[in-house]
Amino acid sequence: MSTSNIYLNTLTGGTANYVRLGLSPTERNQWDTYTTSVWPPVWAKIIDPGQKTKAQVAQKELLKKTIASFMNPLLYRMASMPDVNTLDIVTLQLPDLTRERTPRPAIETAPNTNMTPKEGAKILFSNRVDSDSSRDSMHPDADALQIVYKIGNGAPANPSACPGNFMSSKARFMFDAGMENDGKKLYVYTRWVNISDQSKNGPWSAIAMATISAGTPEVVEEV
Repeated sequence: MSTSNIYLNTLTGGTANYVRLGLSPTERNQWDTYTTSVWPPVWAKIIDPGQKTKAQVAQKELLKKTIASFMNPLLYRMASMPDVNTLDIVTLQLPDLTRERTPRPAIETAPNTNMTPKEGAKILFSNRVDSDSSRDSMHPDADALQIVYKIGNGAPANPSACPGNFMSSKARFMFDAGMENDGKKLYVYTRWVNISDQSKNGPWSAIAMATISAGTPEVVEEV
């Protein structure tokens, strides 16, 4: 895992590999954190017979799932980039997008997105498809959910006006808006994404808004 971190930060033709393969600085930083700070101490306890316990194994499996849910959409995105090469595929173990697959249709609906403020400046995202209004779920033809956002006063006019951008492979997840943003507004647009064929991405949702709260939130606001 640490090899992938080194490779993403390595230059190819004067450009960092993570930039060439379509990752944002925020995504690169989170990848760095998982591979250099979070995973190694947990794995070290698993391979040490003196420290390995059932609780340690359970912790490792939970962390493995968390990291996979973050990395898998990025691996598919990198594999679909026009400049991807054989060394990228081998080093990063990128998925093979050349295999014959049943074509998926274009996504025609936007997510139904709700946000619930939680303590500690956390925001719980809940996303549903039109055909399933009873529970959170991913669109069956989507690889991931794309979220663009803005924090601060003044709603963005459209998704392009949002400076923040990240992907989630889960329909229900927690977002850390930052304790320094207590009391500020979080504005978001979301859409379902086909990572291997972005021409089939779904339309953007209507804008949604929530108030970030470092303490116990009193009001949930939506637009």
